[in-house]
Amino acid sequence: MHTLTLEISDASALLTLQQLAKNKAIKIIASDEVDDSLSLPGAPVSMAAFKQWIAYAEATPTISLKTAKSEWGHRRKRLLHGIGK
Repeated sequence: MHTLTLEISDASALLTLQQLAKNKAIKIIASDEVDDSLSLPGAPVSMAAFKQWIAYAEATPTISLKTAKSEWGHRRKRLLHGIGK
């Protein structure tokens, strides 16, 4: 798997990419998801950025696994029924 950043300047090219995504050949990821994610392939993360990410993770409140599964179950049902978030 490779992650690429593209600038699309042609509507037909965008339609082609959207068709590939529909056929599950590619996945289109919003640019803000890429910027905020440390899990996607790409350039190595600096030690300072990694330590900052650890500090953020340690400061983030946690919830029980049971609660998380319940919340995601409700979200999944809403998404499958077209209600949204």
